[in-house]
Amino acid sequence: MSAWLAWNGSDVEENVAKMPDKHLKAPTININHATKLTADSGFKLIQREPAIRPFVDLFATEAEEPVEDLNEDKDNTIEPIAHEVPPLPFKFLGMFWEGGDVKYFLQAGEVMYAIKVGDTFAQQYKLIDADSRKLTLMNLPLNITQDLLYGE
Repeated sequence: MSAWLAWNGSDVEENVAKMPDKHLKAPTININHATKLTADSGFKLIQREPAIRPFVDLFATEAEEPVEDLNEDKDNTIEPIAHEVPPLPFKFLGMFWEGGDVKYFLQAGEVMYAIKVGDTFAQQYKLIDADSRKLTLMNLPLNITQDLLYGE
């Protein structure tokens, strides 16, 4: 098509310029505003009731029981999901006093952390408190505290 336009381009432009205006305008539709659609016109308006369908879990396996219909008027209470708290991956190695601050040394696998109260480490834990026998860590994604016991 582009080769044809390149070959015949000047002829096409001349022919378009010679066309009457009625061929260049978009077609329009004239609507008579006095005409109204009524029941006498052959159209019927039907009031439909909304379809009530039972809830179907498309991803349920055969072993799962079907979910109750949520359209029924029952006392549907939603119980919170209990997250299983993962065990702390850290081993307490020791502590060191440095200029009035206490640094705690923890190890997770081959990685060692030197932290003090208020530090965030391992991308998801924060040391929020420490005493003579435990460190209290905040698991940031789950927003729960866990104690790492040491001493005694």
